Amino acid sequence: LCGVAGSGKSSIALSVALEAHHSGVLGAYYCFNTAHQAELNPSNLFTTIACQLAARDKATEKHLITMTQACDILIQKSTNPSVQLHTFLLPLLTLNPASDSAQPHKIIVIDAVDESGNISERKAILKCLAELGSQLPHNVRILVTSRFEVDVQNAVHP
Repeated sequence: LCGVAGSGKSSIALSVALEAHHSGVLGAYYCFNTAHQAELNPSNLFTTIACQLAARDKATEKHLITMTQACDILIQKSTNPSVQLHTFLLPLLTLNPASDSAQPHKIIVIDAVDESGNISERKAILKCLAELGSQLPHNVRILVTSRFEVDVQNAVHP
């Protein structure tokens, strides 16, 4: 979801997240914020989402613990978005077979990607989000919001 500053993207993202929470399908909510870049930045996006998914489901939590224990400490502490995506998030999202129609739906909301840093800082995160979008199981949907930024548009529409 792209739009100009002040057009209501964050309000929509929060409304979707709240409705998903009330419906029991919220997987995770992450909001980038330039005022809080020390805590909310690309270096912890995918691990934060993985932890939020685990907090909402005991089986996912057990799987995350097992994966973390099996990882080298350097991988556990990695701030590389691609390493986080492939080591933690994608395995959690694909825990159940894709053919299982009884899988619970999950919605992940990532708000204000344009505030995740400058163009060079966003490059890795945008690449990972594009890759993630192509590998999602049928029961997972992601809402990403951003201002109209050229790099974001190029990542979404290569």
